[in-house]
Amino acid sequence: MSVTLPRFAALAALSLTLGLTTAAHAGERITRFHGADGGAVVHGRVTHGDGAGNRESFRGGAFRGTEGRQGMRASHLTRNADGSAERTGGFAASGPNGSVRSQGSMTRSTDGDISGQRTTTGTGSQGNTYQGSTTYSRSDGVNHTGTCSDSAGTPIPCSR
Repeated sequence: MSVTLPRFAALAALSLTLGLTTAAHAGERITRFHGADGGAVVHGRVTHGDGAGNRESFRGGAFRGTEGRQGMRASHLTRNADGSAERTGGFAASGPNGSVRSQGSMTRSTDGDISGQRTTTGTGSQGNTYQGSTTYSRSDGVNHTGTCSDSAGTPIPCSR
């Protein structure tokens, strides 16, 4: 059975929300924790191979805290027998101080060339936003662009 990254993230979030338990099978691991004041954490991993040198792994997790704090992350890694690989992943979190969302991917070709990209968006509690993008390739190196704006959409300097 092939599990897609969004499906795995949805299952992790559903498990957290409903408090479901999942029996772990070979190559699977699910960990859950319920804390005080309704907080909870769930993390899971599924890994399988085809016996011909190809492996695939899905990981995901989610948390729920007090005052509306919540977040999730998920990733998918494929390593092929020919030496190529791809990893995609992302995370999102929100709470009283704002929210952040980021997703990206990296690939390695059969000749060892590596490239990747990541996009990130954040919104602060006062409505200021950050949008950034980072790319990497062996030929161009790392390139990053980022913009910030206030709650009205007017560009403002990005502070570190």
